[in-house]
Amino acid sequence: MTDANVVLGRMGTGRSLGGAIRLDARRAWQAVERLAATLADMGPERLADGIVRIAVARMTSSIREISVERGHDPRDFTLVAFGGAGPMHAIPVAEELGIRRVLVPRHPGNFSALGLLVADVKHDDVRTRLGPLHQTATIVETALTDMEAAARASPTRVSHRTPSASSARSISGISGRRSSSTCRCRETRTTLHR
Repeated sequence: MTDANVVLGRMGTGRSLGGAIRLDARRAWQAVERLAATLADMGPERLADGIVRIAVARMTSSIREISVERGHDPRDFTLVAFGGAGPMHAIPVAEELGIRRVLVPRHPGNFSALGLLVADVKHDDVRTRLGPLHQTATIVETALTDMEAAARASPTRVSHRTPSASSARSISGISGRRSSSTCRCRETRTTLHR
C-alpha cells in the first residue's frame, strides 16, 4: 500500500518518518513494476491505482459490516479518519458510503496507538483435522485442549492488563452438519495496571 501511494505521488520521500525511516522511491517503483510485469497490459501507475482502489473497497466493506449490516446508515455519521495513512483514503471511502462529513484528528496516528492500548486482546486459533469425527474424538479433544492452553498463556505475554479468558468450542462435520458445544472458562473483570 505504501509503495502504491509513493508511485502515485501521494506520499513524499523527502522527509523521514518519525525522524528515522526514509521511504525509498526507487525501491517502491521497483516493487510495483515487478508485480505489474506479471500482469498483462498493466503499467505500474495503473497497478498502483488498483492497489489503492482495492484497499478503499476493503475499508468501505469493513465500515458497512459494522454499520449497514447492523441497521445503521453511515450517511448519518461522520467518518473519523485515523491511523498513519487513514486520512489519505478517507475521502474516497466517504464518497463510496455517501458520508458527507470527514473528521481528521490533529494527530491521527495517535488514535491507532491509543486503540492498541485500550482494546481487548483477542486471539483466534483454528486448526484442521481430517477424518471421520467418530474415529478422531481423542485427537480433536487434544487439539481443543492445546488451543485453550495456548490462548490462556498468550494474553499474559502481550497485555498490560489482568488477563481474563473465555473459550468457545465448535466442531464442524464433513457432511455439513454442525455440532457444537460451548464451555465458559474462568472469567474475571479486566482492569488496567496503573
